[in-house]
Amino acid sequence: MPVVKCAQCGTENDFLENLGKCPACGAKLSPALASPRPSVTAGPASGVLFAIAVYWFLCGGLGQLTREPHGWPALVAWVVLLVLFGGLSRWARRHPILAVIVGLVVQAALTVVGYLATSVRINPGFLASIIFLGLLVWALVDAIRWRDIERPNWE
Repeated sequence: MPVVKCAQCGTENDFLENLGKCPACGAKLSPALASPRPSVTAGPASGVLFAIAVYWFLCGGLGQLTREPHGWPALVAWVVLLVLFGGLSRWARRHPILAVIVGLVVQAALTVVGYLATSVRINPGFLASIIFLGLLVWALVDAIRWRDIERPNWE
C-alpha cells in the first residue's frame, strides 16, 4: 500500500488503510502521492460472459464452417453472438449487473428458441445453454452482493 507523509504533522500513513485521513491529526492526506482509485472488479461476471463468447466461437462459428454447404446467414448470426457476448464481457468490468442482465436475457431467449426449434429436446447445445443460464444467475447474484458491500468513500 502507498505510504503518504502527512503535510501537517509529518507522520507516515497508509493512504488506503486510513481512507485518506491522517489518524494522528485528522488532516486530509494528499492523494497525489497515493495510488489511484482501484478499478471496479466484476467478480465472475466478466469471465462467465467471456466463456459464453468462446463457446459461441468454438461450437457455433467453427461448427458452421465445417458444414457443407456453408450456412452463411447462420455464420453471421454466430459472429454477432460472439461479438455481443465478448462486448458484454468487456462491459461487465465496469457495470457487471447490467451486463449480466443483458446476457441473461439474450441467453434465455436463445435457449427457448433452440429448444423449440429442434426435434431432439435434450441435446448437448440445450444442456450447455442451461449450464450458462445457471452461471449467469450465479454471476448476477455475486454482482448484486458485491454492490451491496459497504465500500469506503474514495472521493
